[in-house]
Amino acid sequence: MDTFRLLQLDTFGLIIYKKDGKLIKRRKGVPQGSPISPLLSNIILHELDTEMERLGLRFVRYADDFSIYCKTKSEARRAGNQVYLYLRDKLKLPINREKSGIRRPTQFQILGFGFAPVYQKGVKGKYQLVVTRKRWKAFKAKLKDITRKTKPMNFDERIAKLKEIQRGWLNAFKYANIKVKLEELDGWLRNRLRYCIWHHWKKPEKKRRSLLRLGVDPDHAYAWSRTRMGGWAVAQSPMLGTTITKTRLKKRGYVSLTEMFKTISKTSGIYTLFSFAELVLRPRFPWFREPPYT
Repeated sequence: MDTFRLLQLDTFGLIIYKKDGKLIKRRKGVPQGSPISPLLSNIILHELDTEMERLGLRFVRYADDFSIYCKTKSEARRAGNQVYLYLRDKLKLPINREKSGIRRPTQFQILGFGFAPVYQKGVKGKYQLVVTRKRWKAFKAKLKDITRKTKPMNFDERIAKLKEIQRGWLNAFKYANIKVKLEELDGWLRNRLRYCIWHHWKKPEKKRRSLLRLGVDPDHAYAWSRTRMGGWAVAQSPMLGTTITKTRLKKRGYVSLTEMFKTISKTSGIYTLFSFAELVLRPRFPWFREPPYT
């Protein structure tokens, strides 16, 4: 098989790794994280994609990691054995026993996505696509880093960087049910931006003059410019909430996550994707010695 023989090229003999203090030349495989890995996976596993399509299976594959979606456990077993035999006999590829198996959708994650039951009267056996907690946490950490008050960038640079991160993340997860979470994150992010602005004003007199320009009466402007409250507390206060408003932030170029999500969703023609699978079969390479799904 020509595509498989590509892995045997001498080029891969150049891979060297260290073991017990000695450098050893590896004759097969590629380094983990190498940009050529997904390319080779697509070359080798294109035939597997074709076979699964021929069998009428619903599946998702990314590099060497793939999942098959089935309605019943018996269907999942049958699909698993068919794919296993094709990998073993046709492609000469093993499967990872520890990372493979038949799972309920709620116990399954792939590429940052997970499944959650649809809680609706009269609806049973349906699941909605959600973003995993780990991906939410990583996304929030990026936003937090960009909106650190001490980060050396002006407001326009901060907004531009936020747009870049937001657009990339929302395009990746636009098919998941994330609208409610985005609304919560928007409120937090606006306060982070207010905190940056408050910190930028620095001296009490500049704070007083800035509040006056935003329409605050002189007495309140003076009192708030000399407040002993912490910056984060001030950012969440009604004073900044009613002066550095959503409208004013938007005029400065800030686009909320919710607004950007609506734009991206309209472009793609979908807001939420529902999965009707009841069981998920997830094989992964390597190593498997026997038919796994009995």
